[in-house]
Amino acid sequence: MGTARTGFPAPLSVGVPQKRDGQVKDNRHRRILSNLSKEEARSVSDLATLCGVSGMTLRRDLDELEGAGLVRRVWGGAVLSDRNDPGFLQRATKQVDAKRKLADLVANMLTPRQSLFIDAGSTAAGIAKAIATRAQTENLPLTITTCSIPVASHLVAARGIFLYQLGGEVDLVTQSVFGSPADMQIANMHFDVFVFSGSGLDAENGVTNASSSAVELKRFAMSRAKETWCVADSTKWGRTSFYRICSLDEVTRLFMDVRPSDLPPAIGGDRLIVCEG
Repeated sequence: MGTARTGFPAPLSVGVPQKRDGQVKDNRHRRILSNLSKEEARSVSDLATLCGVSGMTLRRDLDELEGAGLVRRVWGGAVLSDRNDPGFLQRATKQVDAKRKLADLVANMLTPRQSLFIDAGSTAAGIAKAIATRAQTENLPLTITTCSIPVASHLVAARGIFLYQLGGEVDLVTQSVFGSPADMQIANMHFDVFVFSGSGLDAENGVTNASSSAVELKRFAMSRAKETWCVADSTKWGRTSFYRICSLDEVTRLFMDVRPSDLPPAIGGDRLIVCEG
């Protein structure tokens, strides 16, 4: 199996009588995968229009891509399979400056003796690093629970930090744990603040995510916290992933690097905290 220019493994063309037809289909498959990597989820009709084929042909394409483990069929459309998630390491190279500023902003909002749950992801890892840096020069006793291996690695030697790493099945893509064991541990905990992000934020659809397993853990941790802090760079605004985490009304504080022009007025005031400079 080769490697397509999009970075996705090229799907096998089975039962195609002519080489040219096989090339056309492979090009169509690459276009579908590339579009799903940008849009999170698309309907069959949208993808068929994009590729210039009938809905029946597009459904056959999705069946083949699903058989190859590249996409997952959902009602009326498809999303990338979890193995095609860009992953923690790749996400960590995007929006680096914005994420650093957001991390510093969140870390400086914390007060001694708070209890936090810090979620998984590159944004969360940056926040953990900023907390560890602040703890080097200040007396900042905190109790921090996390499902993220990178978050824990930044905090494990931080002065004054009591760290609790959840156990459970490890998702190698997100470098975090999930599943029933992690949920059972959270059930016995209480947090002052739940710090998280998502794949997309939208005024109507709220905060969304591409992974169903990650969403369940986020919701559970949120239910155990007094406050919910959502941290997101501006590229996530206006995007909607397949699984809904929560509405924006459920977010106590929203941290962003830029104020969206179409942000609902109800999210303004003290609830919205924007990086300066």
